[in-house]
Formats: sequence, C-alpha cells, structure tokens
Amino acid sequence: MNIVDGYFKQANVENIDQVNNDDRELCRFEFFEILIRIAIGKYVATKREKTAIAGFKRLLTKLVLPYYEKSTHWQRFRDQVLWTYEVNEIFEINLDRLHRLYNLACKREGLRKILSRN
Repeated sequence: MNIVDGYFKQANVENIDQVNNDDRELCRFEFFEILIRIAIGKYVATKREKTAIAGFKRLLTKLVLPYYEKSTHWQRFRDQVLWTYEVNEIFEINLDRLHRLYNLACKREGLRKILSRN
C-alpha cells in the first residue's frame, strides 16, 4: 500500500494549480499515469518484463481487463437506456432546475462542487 501511495503522490503532482484537481483525487491523465507507474514497479523493476509498454500491457491483461469484461453489461444499459435522445431531452429541458438543486445540495451538505455547467 505504501508503494501505491508513493505512485499516487508522484502522479498527482501539480506544478501549476489546477482548480478542479483535488490533491486527494486523480484526473484522467493522472489515473493513466499511475497505472503505468504500477506496471513499471510490478513488472519492469522486478525483471518480469523488459519495457514499460510490455509491463503496462501485462497489467491491463492480467489485472484490469478481466474485471472490465465482467462489467460490460453496464455499458449496454448506458447505450440502450441512459444515453438516449429522449433522456437527453428531459435533462436539457430541466437543466436549470437540476443545477439549482445540485447547488443547493452542495451548499446544504457542505460538499465541494465538482460538476460544471458545461
């Protein structure tokens, strides 16, 4: 756990302050970076693979994709039920109300707002 925590800190370094990038969270490119750091530490540093690319491929094949394949039914749900024209129209029509509700909930619960209007 300490090793992964070190990778997290290395991947989450901010040389320039990023407004929506909390120090306890990873954004997309940081998540990708930590996976590569884990692959290097797990496979390249231990001489089980020769390159970072080979280590990353092995990490994905052994430790990521098997779990993804078990969860693909959720993507079908998103495509067929959630991300439809009709659902989007309902969201668009009610967008102002949804944002007011979201802002109220964040204020009431003391939560940091992570969604934007875009």
